[in-house]
This record gives sequence, C-alpha cells and structure tokens, in this order.
Amino acid sequence: MRCVSFKVSGKPPKKDSGKSMWSHCEVKLLREIDWGARETAGLNETFKGKVTLIVSIYDYKNSTESKADLDNLVGGICDGLQGSPDEYKKEDLFEGKPILFEDDCQVVRIIAERRETEEPTYYIVTVIEETCSF
Repeated sequence: MRCVSFKVSGKPPKKDSGKSMWSHCEVKLLREIDWGARETAGLNETFKGKVTLIVSIYDYKNSTESKADLDNLVGGICDGLQGSPDEYKKEDLFEGKPILFEDDCQVVRIIAERRETEEPTYYIVTVIEETCSF
C-alpha cells in the first residue's frame, strides 16, 4: 500500500460550478505542496488504481470569512490533484499534469472533516492506494 500525506497552509480550493477554480492561488499552492509530498514519498508516477482520500480542514475559529460547504472544498481538492483543463495548462506550474491520480473518478472512498482551531486555517490531505476490494 502506498500513501501520500501533506499539510497545506491556508484555505482549500473551492469547487464552484459557476466559476473556474483553476485561476485561484489556492489551487496553485495545493499543487506545489502536493508535488513536494509526492517526491518525498518516492512516487515517480500517479496512482493508477482506486484510492481513498482523507481530508481534514482546520478553520481558524474566529474567522470572519464565509465558510464554504465541506463537499465543495473536497471537490476542489480532488480537482486540484488531477490534471488541469487544457485552457489552464499554461498557467499551471506542472503544465496540467496530474499530481497524484489521473482522474478523480479513481477516488472510491472519502473521509472528510472540518474542525475549528486556534491556529491559522490549514488542511491535511492523505491519499491511500487501495490494495483490496470490499
């Protein structure tokens, strides 16, 4: 079983069907930190099979920012871990290449939570390669 886990400071990218999230700085930060975590874990390629995604979001408890729905944040993270759409490849540091999986349809299980913290907002992402079927 292979696994990659990493922490990102700041808020996660939010999936919003009305606007593209790919031009937002949150996506760029996610992809940069994720690439580093992939290299640290010794992964030379994306996961090819099914994966489990675990997301823990820690919101600063006194934040005045409006809170996005947890499912939209998880969707934004999923989109950020796969390849970017053609129209954003020039802006993407990794030229649109997928980072951890080819397509978010590979995610077969999601565990997500949101908690308040005294620290500035951050989130932790873990992707685990599935090695058995249930």
